[in-house]
Amino acid sequence: MGTIVHPFMHARHLMSTLLHTYPFIMNMGPEEVRLPAAVVDELLACSILLCGAYTDIRAQVSTSISATDATPIRGGACRAVIPQKLSNALFRRGEQRGEHGMLRWTDLEAENLPCHMQRPSADLDELVVALPWCDGRGFDFARTLHINLQEMAAVIDEVQLRISQGLRRSRVVIIIDSRVVVGAIAKGRSSSKPLNAMLRKLSMSCMCARV
Repeated sequence: MGTIVHPFMHARHLMSTLLHTYPFIMNMGPEEVRLPAAVVDELLACSILLCGAYTDIRAQVSTSISATDATPIRGGACRAVIPQKLSNALFRRGEQRGEHGMLRWTDLEAENLPCHMQRPSADLDELVVALPWCDGRGFDFARTLHINLQEMAAVIDEVQLRISQGLRRSRVVIIIDSRVVVGAIAKGRSSSKPLNAMLRKLSMSCMCARV
């Protein structure tokens, strides 16, 4: 596993490939056991994806940043065009490590439980509110799901839309107000099967467009 995790740190979204492998390792005993088919599939997929486990350090941060939000039935997004220095600063301020979040967390738990990620600041909140947001759009989800799944779906929708509009080989700043989604995307994986399945979808889009 160590030989997989290290290169995947250069493209953290690829960590979503390892959904069944980590629980299997954590529950292993000292005796010899046969690898489950799901774990074998993931390890084989990792061997294929290793060729994409790199970081393009020459990729520029896009000056068009996005913000997404969602309710259980609707999602939305908007964009703002800002100076290059500001987009670079916002990218550096973005979450880099992530955390293990729980899909079932309530808003109160997400707000008050101990957090190892960077905390929002009042100055940053004021800056985000003051940006020249435009191109607002809203859309209905095909079905009603947990709010954190819809927040992730809104992010995926925005990323895929930007890729379809020509975004390539760039770093993108996206403002997200869900602690669970921020933690999962920054970490690259989630122990929640529905959330990790969506991370895999996001991962393939990002890898193909080098975003």
